[in-house]
Amino acid sequence: MSARGLQTLLVSTLTDRGRKDALLRGSATAFDGFDLSDGEIADLLSIRADTLEDFALHAHALFYGEDLLLEEEPLDIRRAGAVPERASA
Repeated sequence: MSARGLQTLLVSTLTDRGRKDALLRGSATAFDGFDLSDGEIADLLSIRADTLEDFALHAHALFYGEDLLLEEEPLDIRRAGAVPERASA
């Protein structure tokens, strides 16, 4: 499964409550409308997760072999340079 395909699937669960519920229940109907092989569907159905976040982490590890560990402390995006500091008035 391509990274774009996985992202599209996950984003669709944010806007479609029925798809999200089907995904977390382990129902193949969650993949309706997606061009997935039988193997990809079986792999996705093997994931057991209570939250969309957990599902996404497991799916990423399954398809890309990378375990995305969540930071114990939230990342300060300003410190990381992703958001510029505002100038003081």
